Amino acid sequence: MNIYINSISYSKFFGSLDKPQENLFDPNNVPTQIGKVRFCVKSLSEIQAIADKTNDFLYLTFGNIEITGNIAKIGISSGWVISKKNKGKFAMLSGGGYVWEFKKVKGIWELV
Repeated sequence: MNIYINSISYSKFFGSLDKPQENLFDPNNVPTQIGKVRFCVKSLSEIQAIADKTNDFLYLTFGNIEITGNIAKIGISSGWVISKKNKGKFAMLSGGGYVWEFKKVKGIWELV
C-alpha cells in the first residue's frame, strides 16, 4: 500500500544519464495518500534501508521535468531496490519509464 518515490530526480532519463539533481520537484507537491495508497518520498539510502528490513521492491524516480507556460512534461521511471539479503543471488531486469505531457486548461493540468 506504499509507493516509494526517490527524492532525487534526473534532468534526463534516456541516453546518457545526467547527474542527479535534487529539487527538480517539490516533495510537498506529492500527495501523501490517495485512497488506501500512501506516497512516500525517500532518499535512495532510506529506500535501501526499507528493502533491507522487508524485501525487494520497485520504487519510482522523476525525471525529464520541463514546465514551460501551460505545458509540462514529467517523466517517471521504475527501478528495483534489492534487499541486502538478496544481493548477489539474482538481478531484477524489469522496470521502465514514460514521459507524460500535460496542458493547463482553465487552471487544471490535463494529460495530453
